Amino acid sequence: PAVEITSLTVTGTTAVLAWESNRSNLVFMVESSADLNTESWSPASPTSQWWLSDSVWTHSPSSKEWTFFRVKGREP
Repeated sequence: PAVEITSLTVTGTTAVLAWESNRSNLVFMVESSADLNTESWSPASPTSQWWLSDSVWTHSPSSKEWTFFRVKGREP
């Protein structure tokens, strides 16, 4: 399924990531990586929150390092 990130808003130390999909009835996982040129993507912490039925994710990073995000969708 196609998933498109529609916004990333950062306020203070909180980031809000929103997305939409071309299909309904999907669940989603946000993955993160410190490098776009790698295959080392992993579920964003805490991993117990995946899979989500919502299309919005709020994150308060513990560090100020650059982090890249992508969203995956699948049927429940």
